[in-house]
Amino acid sequence: MQSPGFFLSELFVIFVGWILKFKRMKRFVTLFVAAALVSVASCSDGPVAEDGAEELVKGKIVLNADRTVICADGVDAVTFTVTVTDENGQKSDVTEDAEIYTEQDVLMEGTSFATDKVGEYGFYALYGLSLSESVNISALATIPVIPADPEDENLEFRHRMLIVQHTGATCPNCPLMMISLKQLSEDEDYAGAYNLVASHSYNDGISDAAYSPAARTLSATFNSGSYPELTFNLTKVNVGHGYDDICGQVGLHMRDSAPAGIAVAVDSSAHEVVANVEIKFAEAGDYRVGAWLLEDDIFAVQSGASESWQHTHDNALRVMYGDKPTECIYGLPVGNKKSGDKYERLFRFPLEKEWRSENCRVLVFVTKADADGNFDIANCAVCDMCDVESYDYK
Repeated sequence: MQSPGFFLSELFVIFVGWILKFKRMKRFVTLFVAAALVSVASCSDGPVAEDGAEELVKGKIVLNADRTVICADGVDAVTFTVTVTDENGQKSDVTEDAEIYTEQDVLMEGTSFATDKVGEYGFYALYGLSLSESVNISALATIPVIPADPEDENLEFRHRMLIVQHTGATCPNCPLMMISLKQLSEDEDYAGAYNLVASHSYNDGISDAAYSPAARTLSATFNSGSYPELTFNLTKVNVGHGYDDICGQVGLHMRDSAPAGIAVAVDSSAHEVVANVEIKFAEAGDYRVGAWLLEDDIFAVQSGASESWQHTHDNALRVMYGDKPTECIYGLPVGNKKSGDKYERLFRFPLEKEWRSENCRVLVFVTKADADGNFDIANCAVCDMCDVESYDYK
């Protein structure tokens, strides 16, 4: 005659199998399991596990993905592993004893996923009677390819500073700055020393097609309240439209080499711009990596303009990548890196209907912490749409 514990165990297994079909009740299952196991154990004549079965590792279960974005070509794949971290912080790989499900509660065969359909896909893991948090995988129509590094051992990179132009189409004095910047871009001594971002934030963007909330955030952080104005790197160093003052600051911020190099490829689909980025670090340090979407050739009537070209605005900041202001401005934290280390990241920018993707470009920047823990630009690069920027070696 079977013990009461046996029948409770059988009913419990049937119930769990049925309830797992309902995604919204997964958390309820986890709580129910804990209570039911106590009940089953107290009624059974022996241990719940079969003789010889390996005891489950207790702790927090995590579904890990070796990447979160794949190309929807049916070949490119993500590989999953499942780990459990116990109360002492010890992590164990339990992939072989776990099950991986899609968000539709379909059990996967194996630990890899590939698809030929563009979309967002969710997965979770089941280990014993514990559920992991979901992991989302994006399948994109295309992922821009960065060519192989032709000089893998080379760590001598050309340096470019970042110049932020605080401006606006209704700013009557801003054309003076535009003239000085045009002159700077034509000066062979300085033209290759910087990348320019136009932050159209004047008067909250009224009557300015190049305005964006991102520009408002950027200017609120660095602009002193005067327009027009330039900020050099992510500092409080600002100057007005005087050409000699601008050249003086560019000269102070120019560097012979950069502590990191940047390679980037950019492409777009119907609804987003994708930048595939690789960073190679020349110096050890604590780094962040960020990206901003820019747009060229935006028409907005410029107050105070003296020439027709001043009504066309380039390098306009559209959006900064990140969920938090710190990430948007200083980049995503990548931690401490050693000389020769590399870091890869895919940046995705949703396109607003007013923006023209063919005129968009992506600025990628690397920031490095100083002795006080403050981050500033270590290097930056700009890549045009459907183009590639390789490492800029000296």
